[in-house]
Amino acid sequence: MNAISLTVMMSLFLVASVGLVSAQSPVSGDVFYFHLKDVTYRSENASVTVVEEANLTAPSGSIPRVFEVAAAIRNATTIFGTIWVGSVAWVTEPLGEPTVLGGTATFTVWLSSDDITPSFSGVGAGIAVLNQQNQTVGNYRYSFIYARGKALTGTPMLYSFNVEINQSVSAGQRLVFAVGVGSTTEGWRMNVYFDDVQHSSGVQLPTAVTVVPEFNPATFILAILIPTILSLKIPRQVNQCKKVRPT
Repeated sequence: MNAISLTVMMSLFLVASVGLVSAQSPVSGDVFYFHLKDVTYRSENASVTVVEEANLTAPSGSIPRVFEVAAAIRNATTIFGTIWVGSVAWVTEPLGEPTVLGGTATFTVWLSSDDITPSFSGVGAGIAVLNQQNQTVGNYRYSFIYARGKALTGTPMLYSFNVEINQSVSAGQRLVFAVGVGSTTEGWRMNVYFDDVQHSSGVQLPTAVTVVPEFNPATFILAILIPTILSLKIPRQVNQCKKVRPT
């Protein structure tokens, strides 16, 4: 291969490589841990909190972060009375490639409540997809438990929630992991612990996670042009010397 062909091919390879660079995409069984990078929204009554971020790095600290969540949003009227709810949610970074999540996602979260005893209360967890306009795509998939009286203990305990999901996520969209509380007592509060070694709250993705690579124009161009480049024949230059007759 001549120098010109090699130079052109390497230049195109670099262009294609730049097109392949993307954010990390999850694979089967990955665990997204809850961290506190930033609080993007928190209501005055602590009924809604949105946090960045959930990522694949396990916590390393020794002191837990704690969020108080209040069941202060009127949700429904039931035979048990009016139900009030609240939640805290963690968002991931945008996914680098289209991904299909299928199966059971498992939340493991540390929770407690030292509030008064309500008639009924419950806690749960759910998953949703957030688009580039920060709007949820479809509905939350969630799981919950409830109890007469207090569903939580006064000291932190580890709770597990299995959430069935079958969801396609486009490149650039984000996953949202929410932990919620519900109660017949307005403003009933729970505590969520996370971001330290002992209280490493997070979500393990299902075992059926499929990454669907997107069409990459640069890669396509490279595949077409490389055979052409390799077939190029650069004419060799021949130095011709003019004969000089002796005088």
